[in-house]
Amino acid sequence: MLLDMINQAEQRIFLSSLYIGAEEKELIESLASRLRDRPSLQLNLLLDLNRSTRPGPDSTARILLPLLQEFPSVGHISMFRSPSLRGILAKIVPPRFNEGWGTWHAKIYGSDDSIMISGANLNKSYFTNRQDRYIHFADHKTLAQYCFDYMQTAAKFSYQLLPAHRKRLASSSNTRHSYTHEDYTLHWPDPSTHPHHFNTVAETEFSALQRLYREKATLHPAGQFNVREEESVFRLLFRHLTRAVTSKRPLLDLTSGYFSLYAPYQKLILDAANVDCRIVAAAPKANGFYGSKGISGRIPEGYTLYEQRFMKAVSKAKTSMAWRIARRRRKRSAVERVGKARVDVSCERYVGIWLSPNTTSPPVLTLFGSTNLNERSAHIDTELSFLMVVPSERQTRSADEAHSEDVSPFPAAPQDQQLLSLRQELAREIDGIRSSACFDTTTPHLTSLLTCRHSAPPVGHSTWNWESRCIDHADVMQTAKLESRHLHPDGVSSEWQAFFEKVAAYYERQCAGNRHALISLEKRSWIIEDGKLSEFEMLMSATAMKEKGNSEFKSGNINAAQLHYMSAISTFPTPDAMNNVAACALKLNEFQIAVDFTTKALDIELLTSPSSIAKVHFRRATAHLHLGKFVDALRDATKALSLNPGDTSISVLQERILNTMKDVRPEHLDAYLREQPKPPEKMSFTEGMNWAQTNVQYMRIPEVVLRDMGTKSNPPTY
Repeated sequence: MLLDMINQAEQRIFLSSLYIGAEEKELIESLASRLRDRPSLQLNLLLDLNRSTRPGPDSTARILLPLLQEFPSVGHISMFRSPSLRGILAKIVPPRFNEGWGTWHAKIYGSDDSIMISGANLNKSYFTNRQDRYIHFADHKTLAQYCFDYMQTAAKFSYQLLPAHRKRLASSSNTRHSYTHEDYTLHWPDPSTHPHHFNTVAETEFSALQRLYREKATLHPAGQFNVREEESVFRLLFRHLTRAVTSKRPLLDLTSGYFSLYAPYQKLILDAANVDCRIVAAAPKANGFYGSKGISGRIPEGYTLYEQRFMKAVSKAKTSMAWRIARRRRKRSAVERVGKARVDVSCERYVGIWLSPNTTSPPVLTLFGSTNLNERSAHIDTELSFLMVVPSERQTRSADEAHSEDVSPFPAAPQDQQLLSLRQELAREIDGIRSSACFDTTTPHLTSLLTCRHSAPPVGHSTWNWESRCIDHADVMQTAKLESRHLHPDGVSSEWQAFFEKVAAYYERQCAGNRHALISLEKRSWIIEDGKLSEFEMLMSATAMKEKGNSEFKSGNINAAQLHYMSAISTFPTPDAMNNVAACALKLNEFQIAVDFTTKALDIELLTSPSSIAKVHFRRATAHLHLGKFVDALRDATKALSLNPGDTSISVLQERILNTMKDVRPEHLDAYLREQPKPPEKMSFTEGMNWAQTNVQYMRIPEVVLRDMGTKSNPPTY
């Protein structure tokens, strides 16, 4: 759609984003092509300076230089730099880190009198593997002009990007704040204002702009220049909602890719006892920083911690509002159009609010734009967001009729099919978001997320996974002990008590070195509490899953068998299921997985049979051999042979290891590893989800039997 807007532009193209990605060659070429076709066309770009000038050949500044060189009179590229980073820090804080002091975050994509508002940057990843909103207003002169003026206002105190050889101003006094970086120049346009000290100027300019347009459109920028209309509107909205007297409770849907609500917003939501709320937040892998290098790769876990703190705040609020919390996965974009309403809504990395009069009525209000509704959006970054209010379906009626019914906080207007279509489209939009957030797939269980009553959620839990790398060791161990509390049942025999204590100790050791183990343990606790399952039922369920895996293994369905075994381990960890995962992994050439699970089978300390322990060492030795870890392989093979000296297969493996150690010299190890068989293609996400929904089930034990299991039965032996 953006390319269509560019290709149809006649007078102006104006784009605002954090940056433009290096892969957006088609976008750059479309801009150049349209400028060639329309010589009088004006191009205005506004980007963040620090993000757009990161070191390297693919920086936004460099990929835009050809445009400026070819169209010097019609191309205007401004780069905003936050004044919060100043003084000595401005000189010593390195690239990437300097973006922590504030960025230009407004997303405006306009041509002529059409405008598209989004939360997505101009980068390929936003269009392929993230969810977002794109609200397109066709032929909306007032809105388009406001967005253009908003950008022009910010350009007054932004650097201008120029080719290095161009000197716009000859006077040295007028260029003292400008500087040249290799092949481009960043020119400061106002010599009377220092680039680090324009906060007052920006506040004055933005405030004047808002006063000019306030009666023509409902527009709410937020950010670091003390223009806080978004916050004011939030307070006004919730004051209106909490004072309304209605028989049906309003419903607020909120989504965020970076969920850490700004404290005043969180308080407003938690205090609104007569408003039901549903929240969708991004899972760590759907976070834009997932997989980033360096410290930014830890950001998804920081947001997970914020989510847990929010759920603790929910549990403390103790109101009667209904809460539905879910996590969102990555999903490719889809475009939907609203007919005569001339508003297009596309789906990618959603951030926004939808407010409905009740659970059965489509939304009458939505917030959209660049804001993430967090502390950073409110105080650090410069944002632009909008509030769209659509009249509800209530018909205009006489005063007597109005007084005879509830006093609604929502606007009333005669029925209008275009407006109703728009509201229905907003309803489809939020339903589509929630439909992609029904399951979390971090572990083999694909566990369905819970619907919690705000009045009594499980204390200390959240429906999001809590990844632990951002928390110190003591907090991790404390959480592991909390989540394994179910493994200390009352009224059981000493044998069962020792059995469960070994499992609990295993979980604590695993969590100390592996954040994913803590995630799995927390999810397991949720399953127990939501399903009201006992540890005996979890053990029996795991045994049934393992038996299904055995059946699949004998039939040659190794992938299915491995999934059954891993589900069994997530339900209740036992060494035989772990060793069976290793057996599957060896057949699938997943040698590191075989090492990991055989190590876990030994670590849980439940194996008592020498032959069983020997089998674990045998499989780990085999995996080590394929991984080129010959010393470890020989150690395991020797241990296995000492435990089961009559097993000829162990002797054969030991001899094979010794021969390989003689034949493969260190300088030939890389060639040896390249010759090892490779694992087959993994099961797709859809296949995995369908498998889990069909196969993961939990057993129920009759209460009369369950009461006696802890005293009249013995724990299993392995």
